[in-house]
Amino acid sequence: MPISTNKAIREIIGVAIPLLVWLTPIAGLPPQGQRGFALVVFAILYWTLEPIPQAWTSVLVLIFVPLLGVADSTTALSGFATGAFGLVFASLLLGEGVLQSGLGKRLALLSLKVLGTRYESNPRAGIQDLQPRPGNQGHAPPRLGYRIPYPPRHGPLLVPPRLAVMKAPSTPG
Repeated sequence: MPISTNKAIREIIGVAIPLLVWLTPIAGLPPQGQRGFALVVFAILYWTLEPIPQAWTSVLVLIFVPLLGVADSTTALSGFATGAFGLVFASLLLGEGVLQSGLGKRLALLSLKVLGTRYESNPRAGIQDLQPRPGNQGHAPPRLGYRIPYPPRHGPLLVPPRLAVMKAPSTPG
């Protein structure tokens, strides 16, 4: 089956089933809830079948919530007005900037140059320190632990630089 036909079938399924849910009365569910349920079914189908990119599906849901009268636009967008959203969004932007600019790789290679490439001082060798085992509860190696105040945060903070080092084609001598 050609890809365009497959995509068309996925689009039809993604619209037909939510329309069926919307038009079939469900006992005890008000019309606003019925439209909301149909929108949830639409989102799940489009996220699963992916006839369009998942990000576009999310934007369509945000647009359709007020258009279908499920909730007003203030309520639909209220989850994005918190400080937590700003923090996560800013950190994702910062992380993407570090990846796109190559800064993470340069810092990882610089740390290899400064710390050396011996096992005892090599961050690449410490990647297994993130695996929980007796005596090491998934914390960072002691040489880096003093810089990160709360031990359970060590692993997630140290994985990206270590992976960048592991992907590096060669290590400076």
